[in-house]
This record gives sequence, structure tokens and C-alpha cells, in this order.
Amino acid sequence: MHFVMQHLNLKDSIDRAGIRSQIENMVAMELMTQAQADAVNIDKICRFLSSDLGRRLLNAEKLC
Repeated sequence: MHFVMQHLNLKDSIDRAGIRSQIENMVAMELMTQAQADAVNIDKICRFLSSDLGRRLLNAEKLC
């Protein structure tokens, strides 16, 4: 899950379908295995991104 969070393109769609699509692309690019992708809890990522901290992350001008 940490790997996915590090590699999510936050400028793309960050709804459930968009996150799933990005994860599928990570598998296609061989950045992770299908088993690893299957273990990612997309709902938790969505909940985080809709939290106060997640919204701050999405609205940040620059991420380090």
C-alpha cells in the first residue's frame, strides 16, 4: 500500500476507479505483481485522500 501511495499520480482521477486503473498500470509496467496489487485496500486510500490530511496533500503546491 505504501508503494502505491508513493506512486499515485494525484493529478489523475483519485476516485476508486482511477486508483484501480493506476494500480493496474503499475502491474502492467511491472512495478508490482498482481498479488501485490490485489492486497492493496483501495477503500483505505480513498478514505485517506478524503480526510483533512489527504485534502491538504491534494491541494499542496509541491510535494517533497
